[in-house]
Amino acid sequence: MAQSAGEKEREAAVVMREMDIPWIVFLGADGAGKSTVIEGVTAELVKRGVNVEYRHWRPDLGADGAAVPNESPHAQVPRSRLMSLIKLAYLWQIWMRWAVRLKACVKSPPVVYLLDRFYGDLVCDPLRYRYSGSLRFAKTVFRSFPQPDLVLFLDAPV
Repeated sequence: MAQSAGEKEREAAVVMREMDIPWIVFLGADGAGKSTVIEGVTAELVKRGVNVEYRHWRPDLGADGAAVPNESPHAQVPRSRLMSLIKLAYLWQIWMRWAVRLKACVKSPPVVYLLDRFYGDLVCDPLRYRYSGSLRFAKTVFRSFPQPDLVLFLDAPV
C-alpha cells in the first residue's frame, strides 16, 4: 500500500532524528514540493522535541536585505563574468558564515538545520542565478565549503 505524504514526512523525520543529522538540504525544481515536505518534516521534528532551524537559500537580496522572489528566474540576462565572480564571492562569504553557525550547533542544544535549496542549484542551473562565470571555478570554490549531511532531491512530474 502506498504511503500518504504525511506518512512519508513522519518517516523521514524519524530517520533524520535517529541519524542525528544536523544539516539537511532539500533540492528540486520549482513546484516539486520542497516547502511542503520541509513544513511536514519540521512539524514532526518539533513534535518530537527537536529544535529546527529553517533557511531558504535566497541569493538575490533587495536594498533592504530582504529576499526578492523571482517569478521567472530564467528570463533575465546573465551577469557579466566579472559580476558573476563578485556574486560568487558574495555567496561564498554567506555560506562560510553558515558553516561557523553549523559548527557552533555542536555546543548548543541539538538543532536540525533544514535548508531549502543550496549552491548545487547554481552549478546545475547557472542561468537561473544569472551566472556566466566558469562552472569549474564555481565547483572549486564550493569544495572549500562544508557539505550538508544529507541532500534530498524532490522530483516532480512534468
